[in-house]
Amino acid sequence: MTETPEIPVFDRALHAAQAKLTGGISPAAISIAWLDWMLHLANQPGRQAELVKQAAMDATALWCQALGQPTTPLPVTEQDHRFTHPGWQDPKFALAAQSFLRTERWWKQATTGIPGLSQPHERSVGFMARQFLDIMSPANMPMLNPEVIEATRASNASNLASGVRNFMDDLKNASGETKLPLTPGKDVAITPGQVVFRNALIELLQYTPTTATVHPEPILIV
Repeated sequence: MTETPEIPVFDRALHAAQAKLTGGISPAAISIAWLDWMLHLANQPGRQAELVKQAAMDATALWCQALGQPTTPLPVTEQDHRFTHPGWQDPKFALAAQSFLRTERWWKQATTGIPGLSQPHERSVGFMARQFLDIMSPANMPMLNPEVIEATRASNASNLASGVRNFMDDLKNASGETKLPLTPGKDVAITPGQVVFRNALIELLQYTPTTATVHPEPILIV
């Protein structure tokens, strides 16, 4: 079968659009990692029972905490500074924090130590799960973050306006290309020249002299 020239161009355009959405990560690689995890977890009924039991225990603990009954909260690690503000000791915010911490722990248990799951796929699935969870963290939600609420009151909501502006700037720069204030001829060289040699590895450029005399041996810059 003869391939028309338009086919590779179309494929490259599709792959470029996918790369913008996935940050350059292959959707196939992501799907294979999750499929590997799901298939091996599906073949571990004992592990599934442990996860169901842990989820039930966490739900019970959260209900008890919501009703004001004494519970043993999950500790926050020293490296995690999201819930160190004193406002997180308020019962309603503490409940949100504990709900997140318990969910985070459950997913860590669900994505690590699965027999048969390859180490690269385990790391990939664990990393992606943490990223999704971090998005849903109450620390990232203004209405559930006591530190943000305190700053909003102190600044008359100007911090929220700044956040919206920053968000809009991020959307404009979503391509990932950094726009630098460079001026041709001042910050970027525009010396005339030509390619005198080219192969699959390099291109050799010869710049046109700008002075009347030059050194007999050219300077090679790699």
